[in-house]
Amino acid sequence: MLKELCLGFLTLTFFGACTHGIFTSPSLNLSYQSTAPQVPLKSQITLQPPHLTFLKDFVPHYYQKHYTDALQKGVGLLLAHFGYPSVSNAPSAKLQGTIRLTFEKPPKTLKETQALLKATDNDGVDPVRVLRLLVATSTFKIECAPFHAPFCGLEIYAKVQQPILRANRLDSDPNDRRSDVQIYNDALIQTLNKLYQKSLQTLENQLKSPSKTSHAL
Repeated sequence: MLKELCLGFLTLTFFGACTHGIFTSPSLNLSYQSTAPQVPLKSQITLQPPHLTFLKDFVPHYYQKHYTDALQKGVGLLLAHFGYPSVSNAPSAKLQGTIRLTFEKPPKTLKETQALLKATDNDGVDPVRVLRLLVATSTFKIECAPFHAPFCGLEIYAKVQQPILRANRLDSDPNDRRSDVQIYNDALIQTLNKLYQKSLQTLENQLKSPSKTSHAL
């Protein structure tokens, strides 16, 4: 099954994920906008390309590269927003981390499934249609050498749970008549989008809190 999903994801990556030109699949939207006030310049760094390990083969390499590049850009912009812009010929900082994806069964009862959907910001999903859950966790650390800053050593953890829905082939709405592979691909994209947002939000929250960053000094 995973082999079929992997091949399906790669096919959709290169040839698009639409059904007869009607349904438009979600796309990777890896961007983050800080809501915090701009902080004056404190120091300059050189943010090196991150080293991320994806622990599932069914994530297409294009998605992995796009996510890795976006994470470097997003973290760089966020650090610059807090007074640490990235330039050349400055002390180095680097992201090191792991992205883990697993499949889980939904809770046994519809009531429990509904509660889980609400707790994971998936309120609009019909619990009857939930087939499985795609669970993604991200753990990365900002490593610095040979200098120290409040963000050095920070460990950022984020977790999201994305419902995978049963195929809706008998529904009267043709816009939702997707194949199983398309449904899994859509869930994967939505998972990566949410994981990115949550990771950057977690980093911003830690940068805002001196108590959470002071240990890294």
